[in-house]
Amino acid sequence: MRFAFDIEVSIAAALLLAWNWRWLMAKPPGQANWRHKAAMTGLAFATTAAALFLIAALIRHSPGMRMAEVEFRTLEFMGGLGIAGIVSALLGAGTPRIFAAVWSILMILLCFLEFGVSGH
Repeated sequence: MRFAFDIEVSIAAALLLAWNWRWLMAKPPGQANWRHKAAMTGLAFATTAAALFLIAALIRHSPGMRMAEVEFRTLEFMGGLGIAGIVSALLGAGTPRIFAAVWSILMILLCFLEFGVSGH
């Protein structure tokens, strides 16, 4: 059994992440210190993990491509980016910290869900 709505979930995540980035870029930070930069880096890690989730879903649903090893490595890298995003969110400060933590946790949960249903 496969995760049936993985492409739809990844597209919805991409749209919501684009809104988060637009909202964060529209309001200037009070003080762009290292903690604010760490929180923004955590959100960048989560955004990259979401892009990898979309790539893995497209690889999985391509009719001529059955690259299980590439998909497996993509999910591993996605989980690593999610963990890096959580660490950056813990070090960060401000509103980007909340977005980074929530999105990183969501990406790790999606990664575990994909590992669980893929049979690896």
